[in-house]
Amino acid sequence: MTGPPTRHVAGPSHRFDWLMAGLGAALVYGAFLGAWSDGHGRYEGDFVSTWYLPAFLGYFGSLVALLVVGSRHAAKRVSRGDRSRHLAPPGYEVALLGAALAGTGLLVDIAWQAVFGQEVDIERNLAPPRVMLAVGIMLIAAGPLVASWRRVDVAGEAALAVHDRDAATDVAMRPRLALRLPQVVSLGLTLAALGFLSAAATPASQHWAERDAGDRRLARPDDIWIMAPDGSRQTRLTTARSGAESFHEPIWAPDGSAILVIAGRALEDESQGVDGVAYDLAVLGPDGSRVRAITDSPAFDAQAHLSPDGSELVFSSQRLTTASLPTPAASDARTPAATVASVTGGGPQPGRDPGLGVQGGGTSVPPGFRWDIYVANADGSGERRLTEGGTINIATGWGEDGRILFHSDRDGDFDVYSMRPNGSDVRQLTDDPADDTWPAWAADGRIAFTSDRDGDFDIWTAAADGSGPLPLTDDPADDWIPAWSPDGSTIAFLSNRDESIEVYAVSSAGGEARNLSRTSGMDELITSGAWSPDGSTIVYSAFPFGPPATDPELRTLLALAVLLVWAATLAGLIVATVRRAALPRGAITIALLVGAIPAGLAFDEPRVIVAAIVAGIVGDLIVWFAHPGPARPRAVWLLGTALPATWSAAYLAAVAVTTGTSLSIHAASGAVVLSGVIGLLMAVVIVRDRPADHRAA
Repeated sequence: MTGPPTRHVAGPSHRFDWLMAGLGAALVYGAFLGAWSDGHGRYEGDFVSTWYLPAFLGYFGSLVALLVVGSRHAAKRVSRGDRSRHLAPPGYEVALLGAALAGTGLLVDIAWQAVFGQEVDIERNLAPPRVMLAVGIMLIAAGPLVASWRRVDVAGEAALAVHDRDAATDVAMRPRLALRLPQVVSLGLTLAALGFLSAAATPASQHWAERDAGDRRLARPDDIWIMAPDGSRQTRLTTARSGAESFHEPIWAPDGSAILVIAGRALEDESQGVDGVAYDLAVLGPDGSRVRAITDSPAFDAQAHLSPDGSELVFSSQRLTTASLPTPAASDARTPAATVASVTGGGPQPGRDPGLGVQGGGTSVPPGFRWDIYVANADGSGERRLTEGGTINIATGWGEDGRILFHSDRDGDFDVYSMRPNGSDVRQLTDDPADDTWPAWAADGRIAFTSDRDGDFDIWTAAADGSGPLPLTDDPADDWIPAWSPDGSTIAFLSNRDESIEVYAVSSAGGEARNLSRTSGMDELITSGAWSPDGSTIVYSAFPFGPPATDPELRTLLALAVLLVWAATLAGLIVATVRRAALPRGAITIALLVGAIPAGLAFDEPRVIVAAIVAGIVGDLIVWFAHPGPARPRAVWLLGTALPATWSAAYLAAVAVTTGTSLSIHAASGAVVLSGVIGLLMAVVIVRDRPADHRAA
């Protein structure tokens, strides 16, 4: 007996599906383009960036298209007597919800950062506004896919209404790729958006399966950042390659045309330099571009400052060791173990002594090394040494009168000194049994410095000759490295009062200090030359807290976790799709490529593209021969098992061939098997075999 026909308003046209797929591609690929710019030193500020323009065009285009077409369908429903209030086109309700979530997440993210500070690395994806934004992008990208599911349901219901189960099965089992291509693209974009949402746990961005080179010298490299004086507009200027380079100790040139930095680089001959790393003076453009080395020495050069007229350069260096010079006088020979400097990373760790030596974190310099002050021409030529003796001498800037400010332990403890650019007329500005370090000159001649006169390190100020010293900060934590604003009204400094090392600022007249950087996942470092000449920008270096990746067991566990999370993501989405409607031949390869290309390019990981091609071909072969779909659940189980297992195997093989893998054959093969098991479990839960009596009905 024939049942009543199913009445419904027709969904959007095939052209609308193509429009939404194209806008979704602009949105998703634009988001990855912004991620690429962030990771390659081209980021211009959170979302306020030309790199995010395609994403914004995709988002607003999708929103307008949904509302315009949705209003037309609403008018048709009204004309047929349907008073339901649906703003979206039929089947695209989820996409409109995604647009609302993405817009809300973007607005909330602006307020979130204003209150809690800038997120970094993994934190960027875990903050609630970012999760809301990523979920919204994923739902917009899934619009054509979800709409196609609705059409299959409608067609199947119409066939079942006349008891034609074969027709209902045919609706799902015989799709054409040409007609379903917008939905296939939407499937790939949804997969890419899921990877963007879980970027902290995907092989594209987390390379734990790679061989650990064991090079811990630059394993957590510093990068250069800038921010506004109130801590807003935090922007990363450089992207150092882990294990190969590092940028820290940034100092503005007097005219604001460049930033001087210390550029760390690994040496092929590890017997040279400091633990096989050379630290040279280099110059960056104010936007982080045009890295140019000034010095080239296997030693450690640090704290480079240009003279007020920009013609000369003063810096500190460990080019000479105490053993290479005659034994200094007793009063000039103190280089206690407490002054040993750390050199690989972005600042002393909380609890370490921040007042001595030079900045850094990581491997300690042997006590036999010393620090001397050098002056050279601005291009690095004509260098000459100004200090002698087995002591530590760290230059921290130039005064307007051309004198060089520095701290030294030449008299048994650290005090503040000044001298002429030729090393003559040395004047001791502080004389206290405590350690006075990191002096900085204000434009009006006053000095600020770090001192532990009250038992912990605080910021002090004094007159130009060192008289009248007064504490500016008083906190149980350590405060160090003051940097005057050009107008002398504010002093920026480092502090570990919030567990991590952050950049703070306080009025030079005293008062409450405020945390500017607010990045609990990183340690920051500034110098006395942190302020731009116009006072609009503070430059600093920072490095994130990295996990202990050198532990082989932990590295293996992290690699397995990343692969299994991705296996669940991949299998879950593909199986959920074929549960509603079978995929046409070739669809899986296209979808996996659409999903892998943006991640592979954004995170410089082409191996995920290789894995997508191999897994896609295997998946399409299963589609060709087994026809997985709603009527063939066991074929879906096969697809759910084979797809993530093949992906993991192809990715691990690509890693082994290129960089080598840290996983043993046991762990690697186990990762492949577990990926397949995860995929099978996802398939069994999502698609259940119908009992025999139901199949016979």
